[in-house]
Formats: sequence, structure tokens, C-alpha cells
Amino acid sequence: MRTFAYKGFDAAGRATRGLIEAHEPKDAREKLIKQGVFAEDVRDSVEAQAASQRGRGLKLAARAAMYRQLAVLLKSGLPLAAALEVLIQSPDADANPALLAAVRDRLRGGASFADALSGTAGRTIPPEGGTTNPEARSSFVVPPSGGPSLSAFEHAIVQAGEHTGNLDAVLDQLAGYLDEQQTLSDGLRSAMLYPMLVICLAIFVAIGMLGFVVPSLSKMFTESRIELPALTRGVVWVSRYIWIFAAAIAAAVWLAWGEIRRRWHAQASREKMEQRFFTAPWLGRGVRLMCGVRFARTMSLLLRGGVPLVDGLALAGRATGSAWITRLTAEESESVRHGRSFSQSLRRVPPLSGLLASWIQAGEASGSLDTLLHTAAERMQQQWTKFLNNALNLIGPLLILMVGAFVLLIALAILLPILSLSQGIH
Repeated sequence: MRTFAYKGFDAAGRATRGLIEAHEPKDAREKLIKQGVFAEDVRDSVEAQAASQRGRGLKLAARAAMYRQLAVLLKSGLPLAAALEVLIQSPDADANPALLAAVRDRLRGGASFADALSGTAGRTIPPEGGTTNPEARSSFVVPPSGGPSLSAFEHAIVQAGEHTGNLDAVLDQLAGYLDEQQTLSDGLRSAMLYPMLVICLAIFVAIGMLGFVVPSLSKMFTESRIELPALTRGVVWVSRYIWIFAAAIAAAVWLAWGEIRRRWHAQASREKMEQRFFTAPWLGRGVRLMCGVRFARTMSLLLRGGVPLVDGLALAGRATGSAWITRLTAEESESVRHGRSFSQSLRRVPPLSGLLASWIQAGEASGSLDTLLHTAAERMQQQWTKFLNNALNLIGPLLILMVGAFVLLIALAILLPILSLSQGIH
């Protein structure tokens, strides 16, 4: 049996849609006719899911909710297929029912849950930026499109949970991890929101003052035939060509952004850009902390899920989002495979060595590596939060000060000739 998504009209002529199980589309249409539904479109649930989400998959929060709901259902004793059926029938499910139906159909067809989630039959590929040596290829897969946008480490964790027989506990831990990642992303966006609002306000003030206020007052100054101060003459000159300046600045920003994006998508140039970010005097600490939190949390979760250390090192490096760290950890995973300790290998990854090497060395000595990694992640999370707060407390007043200085400059340029005109009248 396969699951089909349909759209059509019921006996009263109202539009309706839903899912129905059948052997083929013809059987699905016959079943719908018996139910009094005229099917306008019937397609396989996999195709329906891909068309409805346009390849975007599920967002981070939706995947976390799906994993947590499945974990609860599995802990209650339900088989995996039955748990998916409950979520499909649930009206308040966060995941797309067509997506869940496609996962259930793949599961019934003999695929593992990890492969059913990603819509793949277990295609093995080398880590990003890693070696081409066949022995170095990870035993875990990177899911292609057609699933709920699983990342490599999500697929590895789910696969490990199936292999170890504790899928419910692993899914619950994975949901918690994704929630923490969502919190981290939300914190970064929230920290950038206030400075962006101030910058937008400054742009609107500049356009309003230079584009409308100053030109109208400059006519009055010209008619009064008074000698304008140098500051006023400069502001008036800028106001005459403000739209040309604005267009030139916008074009320059657009071209610069396009060049940055082009370099960002090129492996070599992106790594050079990241190295500058990591070594920047003030910004570098925040970038290192963010990557360290992601690496430590991912590595801790992978080890708890039963993922081998060699594979976990490469996957955790990819979870940082840094191409440079991804390449370095992929290379160091081979060193671990050939006998080097985890702590020694991580010392050869500059962005992470100063943050995690001593924690990992202590974890290797005590035999509780996953616990110490989790503790290190919590500590770095606190430092990251403190860094964001300090950055916000510093950037906000600086931007307001810059806006205030600009407004003061325009005010002086307007008031000085008015004062001169007033003195001339008296």
C-alpha cells in the first residue's frame, strides 16, 4: 500500500484535500469516489510533499517538534510505523502530513528510519572538503533532497539510534539539541535586530534631511544673499547630489555583496575569509565561541547516540557551519583513525583548540568525554550570551551617538546662517 495526496471536491461542491492509502492512483480515485469525493489531482505523497514545500523541507523548530513527538510515542510502546500514523492523523502536527506519509511508505518498503527520513537508500559520500581516499569515507550518509532537510549529523544520530536500539532516547536528545540550536540562532538574530533598526533609522534621517529639508532651506538662504558658512555650503552641496550619492552607494553595496557571495561559495576564498574572521581582535572571539558551542553540543550528542568518534569528529566539524573547520576536522578524523588521540587532533584545529582541547583531554582521561563536552558547551554558551549582550550594549549606543552627531551636524548647518541672518536684521 502507498499513500496518495489528493485535492478535489466533496458532494456539496466544497474544496477538500487529504491523504488516502491505495495500491495505485486508479485505486485511490475509486476509493475517493466511494467516499463521495471527486478527485481533481491524485499524486504520490512523496511528489506531493516535494511540490508543497518546493524542496525546502522542514524548518529547525518543526523538525525538533517532530522528533520529540515521535520519542514520546515510541516510549509509550507504539511501533515506529504506528507512531508515524498518529502524527499523520494529528490535526496539530508540526510536520507536513504528506511528508510523514512518505516516510511511513519508505519505512514499509524496507528502508531504515534514517533513510526513510532523508529519502535515500544509503548513498555514501565523503565529508565536505575531506579526502578522496575510499577508506576515509564516512559510513554515514548525507541525505539528498526529498526528505525533511536532514543535516548530516541528524541522519547519523538517527541511524546510530536505530543500530543501538534506543531510538526513542536518541530522538528526544536530538530534539533538545535542535531546540538549543534554534535558541542560539534566535539569540544571534535578536542581537542584530536593534543595530539594524538604528542603521535603517539613520538612513531615513539622512535621506529626509539632505533630500528634502536642506534643499528647501537652501533656497531661502540663496534669496537672502548672505554669506554661508563652510559647513552649510558643504551640506548644501551634498544635498544637491544626494540621490546620485545614494544610487552610487547602493550600487557599490550591491556589487560588494555579490562579490562577497561569489567568494563565499568558493572553497579556497571562503576559508581565507573565515580565517580573518577567526583572528579578528574582537569579532573573532564571538565567532570562535559560536563554532565551539555548535561543535561541542554536536559531538556530545553524537557520542551519546553511539556514533563512532572518527565519524563524529567530521560530522561535528560540519555542524559548525565553517568550511575551514569542516576541512580541518575531516583531515584530523583520519589522524584519529590511525591512532592519534582526539585531544591531540583537535589542537591542530586552531579555531577550536583553545576552547576545547583541555576539556577533551580531561574527558579522555576520565572516560566521560560526552559529559565533559556537554559541560564545555554549556560554559561556552554562557560566554557566547555574555559576548552578545556586551556587543549589543556597545554597538547600540555607538550607533545612536553616530545618528545624533549627524543630526547635530545638519542642525548646525541650518542654524548658523539663520543666526547670521538674524544678526544682520538687528
